[in-house]
Formats: sequence, structure tokens, C-alpha cells
Amino acid sequence: MTQDTDILVVEDSPTQAETLREILQKENYGVFLAEDSGKALEMMKERRFALILSDIQMPGMNGYQFCRKVKDDPATKDIPVILLTALSDPGDVITILECGADNFIAKPFEPAYLLSWIKHHLVTLALRRAGGAQADLKFFFSGLEHSIAPDRMHILDILLSTYEAVVQKDREVKKAQGELEHQFRQAQKMEAVGRLAGGIAHDFNNLLTAIEGYADFLLGSLAPDDKRRGDAEEIKKAADAATTLTRQLLTFSRHQVFQPQVLDCNEVIRSTQKLLKKLIGENIALELDLPEEECRTKADPGQIEQIVANLIINAKDAMPGGGKVTIKTENVELDGKYSRMRMEAIRGPHVMIAVTDTGCGMGSEVMTHLFEPFFTTKEVGKGTGLGLSTVYGIVKQSGGDIYVYSEPGLGTTFKIYLPRTTEKATARAESSPPKALRGSETILLVEDDDAVRRFALRALRGNGYTVLEAGAPEEAARLFDENAGSIGLVLTDTVMPDMNGHELYGLLAKRRPGLKAIFMSGYTDSDHLNPGIEVAQMPFLQKPFSADTLAAKVREVLDSREAAGVGK
Repeated sequence: MTQDTDILVVEDSPTQAETLREILQKENYGVFLAEDSGKALEMMKERRFALILSDIQMPGMNGYQFCRKVKDDPATKDIPVILLTALSDPGDVITILECGADNFIAKPFEPAYLLSWIKHHLVTLALRRAGGAQADLKFFFSGLEHSIAPDRMHILDILLSTYEAVVQKDREVKKAQGELEHQFRQAQKMEAVGRLAGGIAHDFNNLLTAIEGYADFLLGSLAPDDKRRGDAEEIKKAADAATTLTRQLLTFSRHQVFQPQVLDCNEVIRSTQKLLKKLIGENIALELDLPEEECRTKADPGQIEQIVANLIINAKDAMPGGGKVTIKTENVELDGKYSRMRMEAIRGPHVMIAVTDTGCGMGSEVMTHLFEPFFTTKEVGKGTGLGLSTVYGIVKQSGGDIYVYSEPGLGTTFKIYLPRTTEKATARAESSPPKALRGSETILLVEDDDAVRRFALRALRGNGYTVLEAGAPEEAARLFDENAGSIGLVLTDTVMPDMNGHELYGLLAKRRPGLKAIFMSGYTDSDHLNPGIEVAQMPFLQKPFSADTLAAKVREVLDSREAAGVGK
């Protein structure tokens, strides 16, 4: 190249400046950097440049003002000036013309596009100097040769750049629109699968309550050396595994009951560090990148632990030969740009939990199905396919968003965004010693599932309680009116036909203020309650439950001073 290949780059962002330097130096241009317009003008006094690339938004003198100074100086007015702009306002084009810029390039741009315009202006300048200021210039556009006077050539360059910028913006809008449509279809599909999963889990939890309950009764009736104990224990073990499965389904469908509290995500992650190291094994390094400041959100601590554990297990499976997993937290602000690109995301302050691995990564086809329940790339019998769908359910239930970036061979990063809070973290409750399970109070049991009702009836009577049983809310109301003075507690299912458990309690509590109640269910129906029921303020018993768990909860509520508090 000739000596006239030195380019002055005026850019206040060091990152952007270095990027431009790299692009230009690959094409053997001489590159000189100035962090502001004042520095650039000083450099121009000492050196002659072939072309100037200038940002517009800079401290002090902006790009328009800088360009005007260059064009007003007889010594530098013929140096081509290309402005780099986001072109956020149509009026920018008029300002570009008025300041005398030779061209503009809309951000973001491809390096090849920038280089083509640089070459065009350098060649045009050379032709002008060789042929005189008034010589017509020839150029090709759409396959045809055109001739244009220099003063009109300048305007044409601006118009061509404007057209190309509009086309580029249109492409970006169409791409974003297509992405949002894809997210919408995915959300609809996930919602449909979630409803199915939630319905299945509801029925399964009723069945499992009876299976686990009667397995416990059977074990309690057999002598320690009875050979049948092994059979009963296998039934119990299988029921426990099925319980875990149904709870994962409920979490995905956002119908899992959770107990949110204000917590510091950093503290939760630090407290599980030993467990996480055991999960990933010795051949994978675990690195925590946690800031000193608290990252506070309102969520169920157990569910936050489950998110991190499931992502760690997923990372481990992607690195059979070893590697590194990094867990990072940060207080971030989701802006309008992010929320526009992510259909369910809400702008504002968030806590980010990022889990990055150096594993095999994944392609777009796998990522499309990533959070669907039972989808897995593992061999048959090596996984349920519910780990990531559980993460998805917890994040959505907590009002957050999840973003995944991955490429084959380049690892994967999961970014969890949870709404940030300024409330103080809830102090962890200390565990109290177990209390006696027996009692003599009268309990009104309301459950529409016969097997569950019979199990609960037997468990309660076995602990000394008097139990009035009802299979429907209407029957329960009648029994309550007949025995109102003696009933110490209402134990009711949450989801029932005609009237749900909360409505029933509201009806009974009007007749006797201060009435205590426990609500039991393995599923929360959005027609009765909002999906993802917070149970921090109400006595709740999640199905399936054991006879001991039931007795402990009943004793706890009966010994408490407060009523259920529903509807407060």
C-alpha cells in the first residue's frame, strides 16, 4: 500500500478503539488512536492522515462538532471523515450532512462493510487528486456504471449509507420478531405440557399418600425379623422415588408449593459448597465467584439450592473427562432491551446466578427442547430428563428468567435472573426438638379422595384424636354445625370440586372466628389459587405425607396461638 494509509480513530471507549485497531491492522492500515476530539486535533497538527473514523457520542466536543472543525480547516477539509453512529433518530442524517461528514456507518456493523467504505473513500480521494476537483467520478451500483459530479457524490454516499442502515435495522427487527414468536410458541408448548404434568402429579400424589401411608402401617405391624419387612421396605422405597418424580413435575408446571423468604443467594451457595463438590466429583474443579455485597431475593431456600445442584449435575454430565465449573452471582439491572428480547422477562433490578462449564456444549436443536420434561440426551436409564425442567419451573415460579448460551465444543452458561429485593434477609430458624405426637382433640377431616381420607383417619385416631370425616365441603359444613363447640382443628384438602379448602375455611371461620386449620394438597390449581402458593403464612401439609408428619403438623398447629390466617 502507499504511504497514504494512516487512519485516525477517534473513540473514547478503549474496547471499541482496540476492536477498530484490530480490524484495520489486519488490512495493513496504519492506525492511530485518540480518546477524544481535542487529542485528535492535536495529532492532526503533527501528522497527515488519509482518513478519519470518529465516534459521535464523546465527552467534550462530540463527533459532529469535531467533523465540522476538520472540514472548516483548509489544511484538512479534504480528509474523508466517516462517523460511527447508532442512527437512533432520522434527524441524525441531516446533522451528518450539515457537519460535512463524508459518510456514516450505523452500529453494529460487519468489519467487511466498514473496510469496503474505507477503501471506497480512499480510492475516491485519489481519483479527485489525480483528475482535479471538478472531474466527474464513475462508480458501479446495481451492475450499472454511473457518472456523478463530486458535490453530488458526497450526498449519494450519505443516501446509500442511509438506505443500507435502514435495511440493516429492518433485518434486526425481523430477526427479533422471529425470536419473540419462537419464544411465544415455546411458552405455549411449555404451558400445555405443564398443565398435563401438574394434573398427572395431582393424581399421583393422592395415590402415593395412600401407598406410603399404608406401607408405613405395614412396617409398623411387622416384627424386626419378619421376612416380609423387605417387601414392605421396597414398596416404601419405590414410593419415595415416585414422590421425588411427582414433585419435579409439579415444580416444572409451577404448581409446587413453596415457602419464600428473603435470602442472600451468596450465603445459600456457600452453605452448599461441600455438597456441590461431592456432586461434581474429583476430576472437575469448582470455582465460586461471589461478590462481597449481598445478592438478596425472595425465594424458597431449598429451591435455590435445587437450581444450583441441578445445573451442577448438568455441567458434570457435559464433562465426562473433567473440566471446570464456575458459579457466579451479581446484582444486575435488566434493561428494556433485554426485556424486549425475552418475552417473559421483567425489567428492573435482579440477582444473577450464572453457572458456566467447559464441557461439550450443545447445538440449537438440543437447546430448543432443553427445558421440556423427560427430554434428555443421556442413554436410557441414565436420567429422568427432569433436572433442567425443574430449574425452569422454579425460576418462572419465582418471577425470574433463564438465559442459556452454548455452542458445540465451547461449553455452556446458564444465567438465572431473580427479582432483587432491598428487604433484610430472613434469619434462619433453629430446629426445635421433636414434640409429642399424640393428642385428644376433635379434628374435622375433609378429603374427597377416599384412600387418602381413610389413611389420614387411621393415622389420627391411632394418635388418640377424635376424628369427624367428610368427603365433600357440604358434608363438612353440616358436621361443623353439629359439632362446632368440640372441633379444635379443620384438616382439609385444598383442591376439591364445587368449593376449595380455602373457601370452606372462610365459611367456617365466619361461624367461629379463630378456628385453626391445616391445608393439605400436592397440587395448587390456578382456578382456585395463584400458581405457586406461598405457604409461609398458612399451615400447609404437602402430599404425600407420612403418619408421623401428619401427627407432627397437627400437634404444631393445635399448640400454636394463631389461627390459619387465610384471607388476611
